[in-house]
Amino acid sequence: MLAKELSLGTVYYTKEFPSDWEIEWKGNLSTLDPAGFMYRAYQLAVEGSLQPFALPKSLGKLPLGLRFFEIDFHYYGHEGKDGWVEDFVLAQPPRFPFFIPRIKQRVIVPNLNLESANIIIRQEKKEDLSGAFPANNLQRFIQTFEGTQGIKTQFIGSLRRERYSFYLHNCDSLRNWGLLADRCQPIEPYRAAKLAQVEFEYKGIDGISGQNVLAQQAVLLEARMLSDTLIRCFGSNIVQPTTLTKFEWLRRQR
Repeated sequence: MLAKELSLGTVYYTKEFPSDWEIEWKGNLSTLDPAGFMYRAYQLAVEGSLQPFALPKSLGKLPLGLRFFEIDFHYYGHEGKDGWVEDFVLAQPPRFPFFIPRIKQRVIVPNLNLESANIIIRQEKKEDLSGAFPANNLQRFIQTFEGTQGIKTQFIGSLRRERYSFYLHNCDSLRNWGLLADRCQPIEPYRAAKLAQVEFEYKGIDGISGQNVLAQQAVLLEARMLSDTLIRCFGSNIVQPTTLTKFEWLRRQR
């Protein structure tokens, strides 16, 4: 039996992938208006226009409804043999003197057709507030990371991120997805560039699932269904599928 997702208190909630894998789809948002996109998407879900995807009636301890937060992200990376590699990102609530580390690494999955669903799979180590450290301990954190990984990391830049999100539930498959739209801008005041993206991430299925290729491929097919639904509702000129990460976009602004 797979481990129970502790953030959900009312049902068993499992993922057909390893628990630390992030299964994510991205699309560039040409309007640069994440609030408008998400308010409309929420309305479409209420109206039933995203079927079989609908607003969940319960997700245990997770909050339902539309949520917003603003947070700063500080990116670090190094130049590898095949190009730049993201090492880690430090999340920081604006004006608060502490950092929350997040580490993501691409995962190679040879038996899955990721391109057909435009899916990015990364292994993610994400701390909550209990893993935060004071800003004056930053150099100690970097030295520990470099010593553990055997690399020399560099500061790439900082983004301020405005993010809107809510959850969707597939009434047919019983799978759950987190839908979000955000807008990012380099923090430096002379930088006018903006990036807006739509993303959804697989959260898991109600019930007990197994980690096998058939089940995982079914998740990717559902991701393709959800992306097609969003593009149909908003238009391919508004939502444009991409695999561009924020780290890669920030590198291009330098």
